[in-house]
This record gives sequence, structure tokens and C-alpha cells, in this order.
Amino acid sequence: IGDLFPNADRVKDFTCPVYVIHGTDDEIVPFYHGESLFNLLPDSSKTVPFWARGACHNNIEMEMPTAYIKRLQQFVRQCHRTHNPPPPLPISTGIAASMRMPTCSSMRRGPTTANEV
Repeated sequence: IGDLFPNADRVKDFTCPVYVIHGTDDEIVPFYHGESLFNLLPDSSKTVPFWARGACHNNIEMEMPTAYIKRLQQFVRQCHRTHNPPPPLPISTGIAASMRMPTCSSMRRGPTTANEV
């Protein structure tokens, strides 16, 4: 029949960020499977995995909801920053130019004539 989930054969070709979540006490898919998948990922796809200490296969989000959501949000933010970097600001045109600080030579120290008061 073969492996119903041949993930180990597929992960080496991944090009996107991958977030591995695995319970250390998983009784359905042994923990070492999660570690193996993480280790087989290309370095460019690896993100910080969530090894849910003491969690099983189907209870991670129930046993540790705060950690689960926090780590998931971190992963999503990392993906967003990686794939949507802020555009560079132009140096000498548009808004950036109008926001430049005046130079010392262009600043005056108060009115120079009675008409400017």
C-alpha cells in the first residue's frame, strides 16, 4: 500500500515557510516524526517549530491555547514581513523630500527686518 502520508518524501521540495507543530506526547504520530520532518525541510523553509511539551495529537490548542495562538501569530507575522517588506522611501522626491530637516544654513535665528515680525 505504501505510506498514506509520504510527507518525508515531499518536504525537501518545499519553498515556502513551514511551521511545524507537534505534541511531545503524541500517541498517534510519534514525536520523532515531527522532528524528522522539521530536519528534512530546506533551511529556507524552516521557521521556529512549536514542540508542545506534554501535549498529545488532538489537544494542543485545548491544553495550551495562549501559547498556541501566540506562536501561530508570530509565524503569520513572520510570513507577512518576509513576503511584504515595506517599500523603500524615495530620498529626494515626494513626501520624503518635504520631510527633510532644514540644514543649518537654511535656518534663520529670528526676524532680520521689522517687516518679518
